[in-house]
Amino acid sequence: SAASKSALLFQKTKCSQKQVVAVNCSSLECGIRPQANNIWGRIVGGGNARLGAWPWQAALYKEGEFQCGATLISDQWLLSAGHCFYRAQDDYWVARLGTLRRGTKLPSPYEQLRPISKIILHPQYVDAGFINDISILKMKYPVQFSNYVRPICLPHPNTPLTDGTMCTVVGWGQLFEIGRVFPDTLQEVQLPIISTAECRKRTLFLPLYRVTENMFC
Repeated sequence: SAASKSALLFQKTKCSQKQVVAVNCSSLECGIRPQANNIWGRIVGGGNARLGAWPWQAALYKEGEFQCGATLISDQWLLSAGHCFYRAQDDYWVARLGTLRRGTKLPSPYEQLRPISKIILHPQYVDAGFINDISILKMKYPVQFSNYVRPICLPHPNTPLTDGTMCTVVGWGQLFEIGRVFPDTLQEVQLPIISTAECRKRTLFLPLYRVTENMFC
């Protein structure tokens, strides 16, 4: 009957104060990749990313020229490397989100541009050796979350970094260790985490840049 169905749907509360606890679900917005397609499978050897595959990836421009990548961690804050802003904190910076190509003059229909209003370098950043090479950036205005612009989920501080764990690296960085060849399209590749000892054996830049215990490879 209609009455019995209603009773199933609208049970009386057993709470003495008859109050409903509010639940904040905003954290569910992070780490979601609406445009990712599982049919493509794993990334082997790396290659061009698809539009919207990494909605937290941002491109940073200083005085109109591309400089670095960044990661969206909230609607108004970005995480980036410290060396990008060393002695350049007073320059005019703009973040570009929701785009795939860093150099194209034809904007993506999904992109959002935001001026950077505040740059905070790690207080113990050391340029020689890239010690504590991290910064956070505040955008002048919040971004609007969409399928193409969305924040990443930050790991718990105690999350273990286990050797052999596969991670995805994303960015517009140089394609080869030797030579300065940079892509126009966002690149993605899967790489394993390796131990600090093994990383030190493999790096080409020792002793100029030492891999410290505060870094991972």
